This record gives sequence, C-alpha cells and structure tokens, in this order.
Amino acid sequence: MGLLLFCLTIHPLLQSLSSELVLGYMDVVTLGGRKSTVADDVTAISTISPTYGLHLNISKCKAISHTAGSQALLDDFKQTNKIQQRCSEPHSAREPL
Repeated sequence: MGLLLFCLTIHPLLQSLSSELVLGYMDVVTLGGRKSTVADDVTAISTISPTYGLHLNISKCKAISHTAGSQALLDDFKQTNKIQQRCSEPHSAREPL
C-alpha cells in the first residue's frame, strides 16, 4: 500500500510538468525535451516536492544529451541546490561545500 500512496502523491506533480516526456515509475522520474523546459521542470520538482515531504536526490540525477551543455546545466543546478540546501540547514548540520 505504501508504494501506491507514494505514486498517488506524486501524480499531480508529474501532471503539472511541461516537458515533452514525463515518465514516473515508483520513485524514478524521467524527463525529456528542450533543455530549458527540462531545467524548469527539475526546478519545479525540487521546489514543490518538499510540500509533499519529499526531496529530490540531486546526487542521483543524470543528464543525457547529444550536446555538452546539458551536463553543464545539471552541474550548475546541483551546485545551486547544494548552496540553497546549506542555507536552509541549521548551522550545526552544515557540511563544507
């Protein structure tokens, strides 16, 4: 029953995304489309998911593209998210970037 509740919880979030390809299977989400749209959707997921008690695990995110720019975009997102996460943590929980 737990997995079903998880899937029901994230379904509205997946429906709200704008990428051409949005696939969700259990706790794995696959997005495909224009870099800017996918980047906006990843930002939306990381922003909205805490309201459901969920957090995007940036260390497990991957970018696949026929251009080098996509990996740079993912790296920038990871660094930005790491900084935002650090700023929201209590001082005692912070680790060096």
